[in-house]
Parts: sequence; C-alpha cells; structure tokens
Amino acid sequence: MSSVTNLFLVRHGQTEWNKEHRLQGHKNSPLTQKGKEQALNTKHALQDYEIHKAYVSPLQRASRHSRTHY
Repeated sequence: MSSVTNLFLVRHGQTEWNKEHRLQGHKNSPLTQKGKEQALNTKHALQDYEIHKAYVSPLQRASRHSRTHY
C-alpha cells in the first residue's frame, strides 16, 4: 500500500502594493485585476485535489473571504 502526500505552496495574487514595489508586511492591500485572475487560476488548478489541511494567512489578500469573491 502506497501513500502519497501532496504539498502545495501558494502565494497570494498580485496586490496594488506589489505593483508599486512597496512592502506590505501585515497590512492589507487590495488585489489588482491580475491578482484576482491569479487567485481564480489557483482555485481552478487545485479544484481536483482533496485538501485535508490548509494553513492560510488571516490577511484579506490570502483569503477567499475577502471583500471581493472570486
């Protein structure tokens, strides 16, 4: 019997501050249109995997519960 573990490391999509080359730290900056598209692409890329655990930043730019839904 073989057991496989997949580990996915995903960064948030592009933010307004990323575009301006500004450091964000723990401050929130909204996703750009490109960042929203990147988040949607990530969602589609991972939808066929059964995710058992996820460690997610509480910041809005890394959450599907942000002000803008994808």
